Amino acid sequence: MLINFQTTRHTLLRKYSKDMKDDGSDSGKSSLSSLADGIAKDGFEAGSKWMTDNKLTPGETEVLASGIGYSAQSSEKGQWIAWMGENLGKGKRDQQIRSTVSNWTRSDYRAAGEWLASAPEGPTKMASVKGYVDAVAKYDPQTATQWALTLPVGEERKSALNTVFQNMPKETAAEQEARESFKAQHGIK
Repeated sequence: MLINFQTTRHTLLRKYSKDMKDDGSDSGKSSLSSLADGIAKDGFEAGSKWMTDNKLTPGETEVLASGIGYSAQSSEKGQWIAWMGENLGKGKRDQQIRSTVSNWTRSDYRAAGEWLASAPEGPTKMASVKGYVDAVAKYDPQTATQWALTLPVGEERKSALNTVFQNMPKETAAEQEARESFKAQHGIK
């Protein structure tokens, strides 16, 4: 039922955008992003089908993905993240996946970690690992380090390890010593 309402609303938003000749305002994006919550609540199967059936533009897909990444049920986040990996352009894909995984990890770190452990290797998993490290580094630097080390040697790994380093506690002498050891071990400058 909600899907039919969303289709009608999406059609009207597209007509409005064409009639207004895109005046540069964010009202169209804001209106479109309001559909994301309903799409996520309809579930992955119905929501992803609706998005495919409506032949969304890349811009529309990006706007909706942001809201869906936030609104999707924890049990479906992994499916939506995989969908983002397949349907978003590279620049937006990595950013949106990283943000979605980071938010998911903050609210349900166990489910996010289990999904991440079973996710297939590739660009989607790499972006997901970075999001997981971003969230976990603040309270579990050891786990964050383990995940950071799964990234290929290079800038992405260095950046993830630096995130861990920046979040390590430094109040006591022992904590400062642990930071210095971590810094030396991982070549952080």
